[in-house]
Amino acid sequence: MKSSLYHFLESNPLTSGYTVRIRKRMEIYRPNGGRENLDRTVDILLAAWAGSGAAFAFLVYFGGLSFAYLCGVICILFAVNMNEVYRRLEKEEIKLLKQFEKFIADVRFHFGFHGIAEESVLEALEDAEREIGLHAEVIYRRLTESREEKDKENAMQNAPNHYFGTFYLLCETVMKYGDRKVDGKSLFLTNLSCLKQEINMEVLRRRKLEHLFSGLIGISLMPVFAIKPLEKWAVGNMGEMSAYYEGKMGIITTLAICGASLGVCFTIHKLRYETRPLYRESRTLNRILGIRSINSWITGRINRNYARYKKWSEDLKEAGQVENIKEFMLRQALLGAAAFVLTVLLIADIQQTGRHQKAPEMEVPYEAAAAVEETAIESFAEDREITFRWYDLLAAAAAGAAAYWWPWFWVQIRKRMLMMEREQEVIRFQAVIIVLMHMDGMSVEVMLSHLEEFAMAFRNTIAKTLDAMDYEGMAALEKMRERESFMPFIRLADAFIACDRLPVHEAFDEIASDRNYYLEKYRQESESLAMDKAAVGRVIGFIPMYITIGCKLVIPFVLEGLNKLSVYAGGIR
Repeated sequence: MKSSLYHFLESNPLTSGYTVRIRKRMEIYRPNGGRENLDRTVDILLAAWAGSGAAFAFLVYFGGLSFAYLCGVICILFAVNMNEVYRRLEKEEIKLLKQFEKFIADVRFHFGFHGIAEESVLEALEDAEREIGLHAEVIYRRLTESREEKDKENAMQNAPNHYFGTFYLLCETVMKYGDRKVDGKSLFLTNLSCLKQEINMEVLRRRKLEHLFSGLIGISLMPVFAIKPLEKWAVGNMGEMSAYYEGKMGIITTLAICGASLGVCFTIHKLRYETRPLYRESRTLNRILGIRSINSWITGRINRNYARYKKWSEDLKEAGQVENIKEFMLRQALLGAAAFVLTVLLIADIQQTGRHQKAPEMEVPYEAAAAVEETAIESFAEDREITFRWYDLLAAAAAGAAAYWWPWFWVQIRKRMLMMEREQEVIRFQAVIIVLMHMDGMSVEVMLSHLEEFAMAFRNTIAKTLDAMDYEGMAALEKMRERESFMPFIRLADAFIACDRLPVHEAFDEIASDRNYYLEKYRQESESLAMDKAAVGRVIGFIPMYITIGCKLVIPFVLEGLNKLSVYAGGIR
């Protein structure tokens, strides 16, 4: 049943892209899961759509089907759906991390008996739970089969997180170079203990984030569900308020609240979840790029500003984007055009609402009736004379420009987020170096090639250094040191440079203490960062509620009170 529903969703143009992306994520969590991945994908989609459907029914029941209101509702439903999907994916990853921690403990136990890494993995696999067992099978197969560089690279790229890549690399290193004992302790077992400790820290950190952010996304979206009930309550107490809520200002404030809720929800979402984005190659963008005129236009733009777009292309790689520069530029143009057209339609709908709005009726004393009638007629005439003015086009152009630059803005944010993970990446480098530096005949090139396999923030720097070492030798390491400004990485570069004069194990003699220091520093900074994120989330989470209270209750009642006061004062005069 679920498999049939999955194939239907995959074949439907409206749901195929989203369905495939979630299935690919499930394949990362459950490699070779087969039909189980399809069933889990359907479960996640049905749960997300059930919540979105309930929210849609509530909002439409109270708010009707006006174009402007529906645009806001659709955006909010997207946020509800996205949050539910990522919440369930986060649970899958935390569950996998817990199982992986137990699996590493079993591998350590079996390795202590015979000292064979691949056999330890196989024996631990027998008692492993379903999810981690699938990954253990992949790791064991890659350890015992082909040693091709392509297979190793795929193993790193398809891992759910860097902990699996580090474990695979440690096992492969021990199989290739053997284990060493330093101060009477096995390097392999010591590194597995450190990796197990890192995983425990990560699980605790994610649990803390879950506790700190509990309910914040719901609080940010709740004002959207309160808009129409508040309006009905206000109109029930003061019928004249319908002129405000059903007029231009009512529509504009409703859209403003929806926009604020959506923006705050996305911000909290980015602070809360650290799951990898659901990127995939876009067949739609590729089809559009297949149109010769569009492809020529984008190519011409690149040729006219080659240096600029080359830098953009490097930024895309550093940010972990899978699309190339042409796809990125096309996505920018499509988002900008869509935002411009949508804004024009919203403005036209608001203007149309103003033209068809009826003059408000108020109960006033006989003496003030003439003044009230004159004021209402003048106001109604002004509404009917509203046209599409130049500042309306300016607003549409501003919306289009904001949507156009948003992808580039997010790439820069993503790039900075990856750069913030540099210290954790250096810790992973140190774990591998601690094993490699005691191996006989170890060279700088071999060590750098191992580090490149699962590097992210420093991948380009290490790759350029390896390419340059073929003809520049150790001078390439000097350039690597100058290229980076991150002090822990500079210390590693200094140690690599020292390998030209000292044995490898002497050049890295302080790396164990450095690793312990950076690991503790990372733990403390992670806790501090989690508290800072939660503090920001708590502050901005209530902004939509404040806007709703102000725009839907305080300001309308004050304006209506002042309007009645002026009418009565005019009648008395």
